[in-house]
Amino acid sequence: MKNIKFFTLLLLVLIVSSCNNDDDNNSKSINGTWYLTKIEAPDTGTREDFGKGSVVWKINQSSMEVTTVDTRMHVMTPEPTSMYSFPNGTYDYEVKSWGGTCDNSFNIEEYNFGCIILKGKTLTLTTEAVDCNRFTFTR
Repeated sequence: MKNIKFFTLLLLVLIVSSCNNDDDNNSKSINGTWYLTKIEAPDTGTREDFGKGSVVWKINQSSMEVTTVDTRMHVMTPEPTSMYSFPNGTYDYEVKSWGGTCDNSFNIEEYNFGCIILKGKTLTLTTEAVDCNRFTFTR
């Protein structure tokens, strides 16, 4: 009976110690697929929510490219009332030192999306310091 208890306890310890909380495996990297969930304009108080998969960004840090796909677009024309109007395509991007309110900004071509804030599975790009839009993505 002692052997059964010992092996049960040993098995339980092995199971618990082998668990891995990999929720934040990529928490320090913007690399991967991101789903736009909302855009907020702090200066006007407006907000637009997006269903998962309606706007997708695939960021490839190796090639320094981002592929943007807006499934709501019709023949490359954005919805006329949408706060999001970035055309579908693959673009070069760069992370630039910005200073001031944040360390780095995310830039696609000539467009500056602002500060990079990465918390767990949430990526926020914001230029709030200049009263512009805040983009929130999730993995």
